[in-house]
Formats: sequence, structure tokens, C-alpha cells
Amino acid sequence: MSQSELSATPRPVPMPLSGRRDPLVLPLLMLLALVFAVHASLRGLRSDYDAAAYANWFELISKFSPAEFWRALQESNVYFQGDLFFSFEIGFAVLSFLITRVVGSVEGFFFVLTLLGLATKLLAIQRSCPRPGWALLWYFSWYYLLLEMTTQRAGLAASLVLMGFPALFAGRYWRFLLFTLAAGLFHVSAVMALMLVPLRWRPFGPKGLLLLMLLGFALSAMSLLPLVELVGQFNDKIAEYYKLFMEVGFYESVNKFNVVVLLRLLLLAIGIFGASAEFKTLPGYALAVNIFAASIFFYYAFASFPLVGGRVYEFLGVFQIYFIGYYAQIFRRNLLAMGLLILVLLMQFYALVFHVKFVDFFYFIGNSYNIETQHRK
Repeated sequence: MSQSELSATPRPVPMPLSGRRDPLVLPLLMLLALVFAVHASLRGLRSDYDAAAYANWFELISKFSPAEFWRALQESNVYFQGDLFFSFEIGFAVLSFLITRVVGSVEGFFFVLTLLGLATKLLAIQRSCPRPGWALLWYFSWYYLLLEMTTQRAGLAASLVLMGFPALFAGRYWRFLLFTLAAGLFHVSAVMALMLVPLRWRPFGPKGLLLLMLLGFALSAMSLLPLVELVGQFNDKIAEYYKLFMEVGFYESVNKFNVVVLLRLLLLAIGIFGASAEFKTLPGYALAVNIFAASIFFYYAFASFPLVGGRVYEFLGVFQIYFIGYYAQIFRRNLLAMGLLILVLLMQFYALVFHVKFVDFFYFIGNSYNIETQHRK
């Protein structure tokens, strides 16, 4: 690999699926965000697990006058005309209230939320990720379905954290902290992004990553429920998750031999052992590898309590796009490595849409299937 190729790697490639600079890239990205925002906004209330919950939220908050909304924010959980005012994070509550002053339908509400989340993510990916086209394919094959079409609060929070990634790459931790705290106003899970800071300090290295994966596998054979119950004594949210897990059995098991996760492990192994020494010393690449490995570690480590481990895996997984960008840059001329990446892209999309039927992506073709009304908080 030539020195010119190495020197070009840390810089983002501005044109999706291409290395050419093009003044049309920004309008194309915004058009992409617009199309998928329309797709998400018209999905109906039975196309995913959370749509009805957000629709109820919209109906409730649209009834509030400014004075009533202000009182509700101060009291957190309150009732309005016999209905529960959900205790969403203050940033999301304020944004929702402002949107209801402009749009008058659930579809419009979904559209604005999705457009805000997608537009900021696409800009962040294009500006700070190598090979952004491949990063976008990775995002749309998995995390668009998890965030923009389901947990939109977490989607908005992830957008803000992504906007702070250039600061993290540059070691400007206070600026990254500000983005993370702002993200926490939309979803409390955003505070998990703070664990990315120590991941920036030092790469694990091949031996460290191997030990981390072995530790995760070992913890997957143990029950962490006693520890979770203890932590729940000091944290109401963890206590709520523990109660939900024990009484309802929600997310009661995790597949330790999940094909998608195993394929991601194979991508990680290729990225670790197949990259040249020059790439391994790049701070951005080392951080991307650490994030990718950490997300998989939490998947296995909390196998006995996936209500927590699954959420950490999903949220940290959003930032796997940086590893994918570097992977595509390093192995762009390796047909086997790129073929594996394409296989993972197809497999994870198939898994969510056709296997577990997490979301009805093709709702517009017809009633392809109905998802039972089960909602997560």
C-alpha cells in the first residue's frame, strides 16, 4: 500500500460510495434524509414496536397549553384529563411540544423527528468517517430500523453524539462532553457515550481484544441478576428494568450464537489482524476498533440481562460506522473481505426485517405482516 493511500485514510471521503469531491453531496444527503423521513413517517402504528407509544405521546402533549406543559415538566409524571403524561427526557419533551405547535398529525410528528435525526447523522458521517458510503449502508441496514423507525428519542441522542465525534477524535474531551450531555436531554442512554473517552486513550491491541472477548463469553455463562438487583437499589431505572425482566420476562434470553454478531466478530478479527501496522497506529482507527469490540463485549457480558446489555450494544453499535468506514478503506481491493462486509449488510437487514420482524420496512407494499402491540419504555 502506497504512502499516498495511507496519508489519505484519516480524512473523510466526501462523496458517498465515491472518493470524488462533488458540490452535489450535501443536497443528495438531504434528499436521502427526506426520502427516508417520509418512509418512516407513513409507516402506521403497527409497523414497529414503539410507533403507538409515540403516537399516544403526541396525542397527549398536543392537548397541553404552554402553562400546562410547563407544570407537567416540573412535576415529571402527571395526569392530564385522566391520561398519563409520560416522563420523557426534558429535551425530547420540549422538542415534541414545539413540533405539535407546527404540525397537527402523528405522521407530521414522525416526519419532523426522523428528518432531524437523519439529517444530522448523515452530515456527521459524511464529514468525519472514511468511506462514508459504506458507513451509510451499514447504518441503513441496521440502525435506521432500530432508531429512526422505533426508538426515535435514542436516535436524536445518537445524532448529537455523532456530531461530537470529531472532537473526540481530536482529543477535545470537554467539547465531546457537551455534545453528550446535550444528547442526554433526549435519551438518558446517551451518557453511555462517556465510556468512549477512555477507549480513545489507548488501543486494546490484539491480545487485549482477545482477552476482552473471552471475558465477555465467560460472563455470558454467569447470571448477573443479583448484581443488577443490587444496583437497582440505588437506581430507579435499573430497578424498573429488573422488575420488568423478572415479572414480565421481556427480552428473557439472548442468542449467544447470533449469526449477525458472529459475522461482526469475524469482521473485527479481519480488521485487527488484516490491517497493516500503519493503519493500526492511527488514533481514529484504534478508537473505531475499540468501540466495535466494546459493543460486542456488552452483548455477551450482559447475556443474562439483555434489557441492559442489549441497549448498550445497540447504542454503542451506532458508532460501529467508523470501524466500517476504516474497514472499507483498508480492504477496498480485497474481494473476500469486502464480500464478507456485503454479506453482513444483507444478513443484518434480513434478520431485523424478515427473521425477528422487528419492523415492517415494506409496509407500503401491503400488509406484509402485523407486529403485535408491545411497547418498550
